Amino acid sequence: IDLNGWAALANSPNELLDELEVIFFHGQMPAEMRRILLEAVINTPGERAKAQAALYLAASSAYYAVQR
Repeated sequence: IDLNGWAALANSPNELLDELEVIFFHGQMPAEMRRILLEAVINTPGERAKAQAALYLAASSAYYAVQR
């Protein structure tokens, strides 16, 4: 998986989450989910690792499974 585009957004956590919200949750990410992802992104060192954490948490969430 090419994470370059996601990693480029990692220094701006809210922009990264905005993009995830549109792509994974069709603009309807629950506020609690966003808070959890934001905390994870902020506390993860490195751009690529931030992107990986955000994508993993979003894709493995029950909210994503329901939205699909």
